Amino acid sequence: MRTGINILTAMVILAVWPGLAVNAAMKSLLVIEPGKDNPRNSEGDIIELKDGRLCLIYTRFIGGSGDHAAADLAMRTSKDNGLSWSDDKIVVRRIGGLNVMSVSLLRLKSGEIALFFLRKTSKEDCRPLMCISKDEAKTWSQPTVCITDKVGYYVLNNDRAVQLRSGRLVLPVAWHQGPGQARDTAGVIMCYLSDDNGKTWRRSKDSFKGYAPGGKRITVQEPGVIELKDGRLMMYIRTNAGSQYICYSRDGGQTWSKAQPSNLASPLSPASIKRIPWTGDLLCLWNDHSGVHSYPAGRRTPLCLAISKDEGKTWDKSRIIEGNPDGWYCYTSITFVKDRVLLAYCAGDRKIGGLNQLKILAIQKDWLTSFQNTHDMPPRIGFYLAGTIVASSLCFVKDQKLGVLKGGFQSFSTPKPATADEWEKRKIKLRKTLWKLLGDIPPIFTPEVTIHKKEVKDGYTLERFTFDNGVGDTVYGYILIPAGHKGRRPAILYNHYHGGKYKQGKEEVLTRAFTKLDFATGEELARKGYVVQCIDAYAFGERRFQGPAGKKEEGGKTESSLFKTFLWEGRTLWGMMVRDDILALNYLVSRPEVDSNRIAAMGMSMGSTRTWWAAALDERIKVAVSVACLTRYQNLIAQGKVHAHGIYYYVPNMLKEHIDTESVIGLIAPRPHLTLTGDKDGGSPADGVKIINDFQKHLYKCYEKNQNFRGILYPGVGHTYTPEMWEVTLRWLKKHL
Repeated sequence: MRTGINILTAMVILAVWPGLAVNAAMKSLLVIEPGKDNPRNSEGDIIELKDGRLCLIYTRFIGGSGDHAAADLAMRTSKDNGLSWSDDKIVVRRIGGLNVMSVSLLRLKSGEIALFFLRKTSKEDCRPLMCISKDEAKTWSQPTVCITDKVGYYVLNNDRAVQLRSGRLVLPVAWHQGPGQARDTAGVIMCYLSDDNGKTWRRSKDSFKGYAPGGKRITVQEPGVIELKDGRLMMYIRTNAGSQYICYSRDGGQTWSKAQPSNLASPLSPASIKRIPWTGDLLCLWNDHSGVHSYPAGRRTPLCLAISKDEGKTWDKSRIIEGNPDGWYCYTSITFVKDRVLLAYCAGDRKIGGLNQLKILAIQKDWLTSFQNTHDMPPRIGFYLAGTIVASSLCFVKDQKLGVLKGGFQSFSTPKPATADEWEKRKIKLRKTLWKLLGDIPPIFTPEVTIHKKEVKDGYTLERFTFDNGVGDTVYGYILIPAGHKGRRPAILYNHYHGGKYKQGKEEVLTRAFTKLDFATGEELARKGYVVQCIDAYAFGERRFQGPAGKKEEGGKTESSLFKTFLWEGRTLWGMMVRDDILALNYLVSRPEVDSNRIAAMGMSMGSTRTWWAAALDERIKVAVSVACLTRYQNLIAQGKVHAHGIYYYVPNMLKEHIDTESVIGLIAPRPHLTLTGDKDGGSPADGVKIINDFQKHLYKCYEKNQNFRGILYPGVGHTYTPEMWEVTLRWLKKHL
């Protein structure tokens, strides 16, 4: 018998990467390394045999490491729950012109085992084949072709074949080329169906291309299917649009709804979804690029796991399985056995050979069933203007000084935590509640950006870019790259202000936007060595016609219409603005010039509020500078100054959930945060500013990070950005970024 290779090494690798959820519930069972005349070991599948043995069949490359290199299908078995494995036995040798790969093992309702795999005859002919074993993988029938109606290049991923409760077999595939036809890398999605245990197959009535909500064609590849409790099928599809796309079938895979973006943010990499037999919940393995974990843009890392308790509508906070930033993890098969789930996935290190390993990891049942829903990023959950969304369990006490506000609302104050640990626990609930209050926010992803123009300026290069935000709106932005600076640089997510200057928007970084400053702030920052990025918020700059009436209204009217429309749709304008800022952040961290560990956010007025909300919800922002707009809502109401703010930033139920500004800003602690406010700023009552700053000082003291917070209230200063404030800003950035 041959024991699992490099198990200890694999466990050490698993243990050292930051944020990895390794514990006693996880155990590496096998790592199949490349070897002489075997440069790559790739995707496979596992099935439990009737005698309790585990059976693994995977792709063993022998003629190179590329997808079209020669490869066989090899089998290993284990009779001791994966602690040791047999030597390789070749089950299917290379047939056709290229190779065989992408294994699915399926226990049929008849009790037989079906083996599906791809036969690559040429770059115009790649089709799935099927074999049957009636003796528990000892012998296999001759393979039969599943797609006979049209020759073409079809991709069926590993562990994708499913049998429905009705007995129907479903193979979700992506078509890319036919004989004599041009290759379509963007893909066409369809299913092949069999109602006689694979003897005959037919194509689904629907086949479709992928399109973003704005109408632009996107890449759709490597689909998977899961049967839901209500009998519908849910298809999930890898795309280049920043997330897995989802669609549904009510007739067993014959016809499909339009594929839409999901909240499974990911690079162009497949997901895997199976139902957990012990709970009935759904389990998903994918490369989570939502921003809840750090990740290098575009790469297939980290490998994460999440659970859905509502049939894929929402997913809990993901856990990292593999987190090496130079790693490469994909094509995960999921097999449930006894009291464990087995994950077999492709792995590798970009610095050491690339994608060339096959790993098997076991996770204990008890660990999976102990998961709780702890969303830190936006779930797809609606909210209601009247009535609370979640029972308020946030800490508060009555504020006797402010008393009862307009409408009979009892004012409150936020109790200060005794320790940093106490605040960390409160932060989990608080952040989750804020995302829910913002409404039914669409998925967050790394956008695909188009650079329209590059201009060399005095001390920097200006790039003008756009991206589709996934809901049909084009986001326009500038990025300023410092001249003469090599290597990765600190970067600033610069948020422009409001001031009723709807035409200005992102132009703030290039123009003298503040009356007391005689220079363009964005240009000055770029000349000092910071990468600076700024986008137009909804209703501003080149987006001032993006309301429901289009060109018929602009600026303030667009803003008002968007606020009302989004509210009807179950979301908030403010939530959509914050979402766009985080999409922009996702792009910023992906830039090759940017040090993703040195990101700041800053802004004045509305830009200040955008800054402290984004920093509160996304911990990749390491430093924040908020100038003006440090508004405590209850004090604003008490002083009758609600009219001092535009409609854009009101979030229903904030006060009902006993959340005021000091709590939102408190989510930034202990990261460095500078607040600069004038005591004559009509939109930021000074008594409220003092409460906010005092609360932050206490939090940072709990963390023993007093030096990371500074809140200055300038006497006699109104709603403005003064030269003194600017100098303090520069010193803060230099010190902390």
